[in-house]
Amino acid sequence: MKIKLISILLVALMGFVSHVNADEPSNPAPKEVINNAKTQCENYAKEDQVADEDKSKYVLSCVNDELESQGYDKVDSVE
Repeated sequence: MKIKLISILLVALMGFVSHVNADEPSNPAPKEVINNAKTQCENYAKEDQVADEDKSKYVLSCVNDELESQGYDKVDSVE
């Protein structure tokens, strides 16, 4: 019986947390911040000798890591 009660409480809590996260306001990064991150990530790609076919994916992932670390939303592309 305790397991059922705990399971029900956990499901309810998870639903509440999901609802709270969905209501967070977006925080898009200014273009200058995105461009600076892109330039920095392109330099990292050169230093890491990333293949040309993998470069755009690498740079996008890197830019999103930088933006998230600064509290900004991820972007879909940096082209």
